[in-house]
Amino acid sequence: MGLEAGQLPAHNCPILENWLERLSHSSVQLIFASAYLHNPASMYGHTFLRMDKGLTSYSVNFAAETNQTMGAGYAMKGLSGAYPGKFTTIPYYMKIQEYNNLESRDLWEYQLNLSSAEIRSLVLHLWELGPAYMKYYFLTKNCSYQLLPLMEAARPGVKLSNRFRWMTIPADTLRAVRETPGLVTDINVRPSAVTKMLAARANLRREEIKIAGRIARNPNADIASSLQSVDEKRKGIVLQSAFLYYRYLNGFARFQEIKRDAREHSMLLELNRHQVPEEKNLLSPAGFEAPEDAHRTSRAMWSTGRRMGDWFQEISLRPALHDFLDPDYGYIPHSRLEMFHLKARYVHSTQKFHVSQFVFADLASLSSWDPWVRKPSFNIWAGYETRKGVKESSWDQGYARVKGGAGLSKAGKVLGRELALYALPQIDLGAGPAFSKKNRVGTQVMSGAIFEPVSFIKMGFESDYNNYFVGDEDDFWGLRASVALGWKRSGQARISYENENDIEEWKTGLNFYW
Repeated sequence: MGLEAGQLPAHNCPILENWLERLSHSSVQLIFASAYLHNPASMYGHTFLRMDKGLTSYSVNFAAETNQTMGAGYAMKGLSGAYPGKFTTIPYYMKIQEYNNLESRDLWEYQLNLSSAEIRSLVLHLWELGPAYMKYYFLTKNCSYQLLPLMEAARPGVKLSNRFRWMTIPADTLRAVRETPGLVTDINVRPSAVTKMLAARANLRREEIKIAGRIARNPNADIASSLQSVDEKRKGIVLQSAFLYYRYLNGFARFQEIKRDAREHSMLLELNRHQVPEEKNLLSPAGFEAPEDAHRTSRAMWSTGRRMGDWFQEISLRPALHDFLDPDYGYIPHSRLEMFHLKARYVHSTQKFHVSQFVFADLASLSSWDPWVRKPSFNIWAGYETRKGVKESSWDQGYARVKGGAGLSKAGKVLGRELALYALPQIDLGAGPAFSKKNRVGTQVMSGAIFEPVSFIKMGFESDYNNYFVGDEDDFWGLRASVALGWKRSGQARISYENENDIEEWKTGLNFYW
């Protein structure tokens, strides 16, 4: 407008001054909450800001305002921007309670190198936004994207938001911030309650684990007598595990029953009498894997193969995110989260091209069954694919499919290497021209194993039996085996074999993360 500083009179605003006093703190951190697969809104992780000054810290969070958290309607509204999103500020300890304790999510804290003037600019821009609502899109203008313009307002020279035009995933925004010279000065990890509990338990011997479990599970157990058989020097680490397990079992509500508070108090008093050796007082495991150091979220793959004597070429494009054979570094081990995964195939003998599979969403978590943390494994799959167990693979054999179920898995060490076994009963629904009756409903029992013999090789084995009782009632069985050889988290070579009702298929290919 051609105005110079000082031409307009200054006006005092007590409300603004109070806002600046509370939020113009001495430092700002970018916080990443690790993925939470049991809630679709959090399965990619979540980012927000922490405004820190001494003992007072506030979080700056952008989120959709909705009472829904599940269902097809929730997903469609989130993808289409039907939900309003807005910024909120709440005390940081409430976020710790929500993520660290209630949802068992680790928090990564990235210290931003912002001056006092830059922090003031950030807070003033946040004030300008005020109670304004913006359309919230799960995949684009989401919690992570909207933080980037805030950082750009603080330091106009940085270019962050223009990197994200068609998809914004929290881990990718972390990479953008980390790759900006001088923006991040330090990184800290705040492990979740479950992470600390399991890390403390790892210090115990087999009999000590049983003792700690009895102390935590039995509120009437006498602590001193329960520890009589434990070596005096190790009583502290046993009590440490018992206390963390007790907190996990009984929740983290601010107001507990009086008897629970009394039990927790007595455990702390007893723990204070027994010193925990310094080398055993590390409640978080060494070697945390930074989410931004994991493989890139998008993947392209080219394959060639042979199906019942017919050669084919296949192109696979996956915007996000991870499957069982991708490198686990930085991701939840033995998890799968794929969206909008497209596979297109060209068959040489027919000289025809068709879409062999389109995965709208594939979510699986093989949570190892643990006597202290009893989480079921589950799988949810929705999309389009060509029918299995028939020789011809073409458009005529395509159908829409939805399946899902829960089961058990167990992970452990074999010859010093990680092995996971799983079994997942599921309900299977299908509809399309592939079936003579245009639909089928039935059950599927799927079992498998994932093994990593060396750090750069992963092997997967899976079998299933499918029984249908509505529509097309033909049953079939399947067997699949795959080997992936990866290098530096930038790509993999894969070889796979499938047998569906004696219809065999071999395939080999290369994938690249970007």
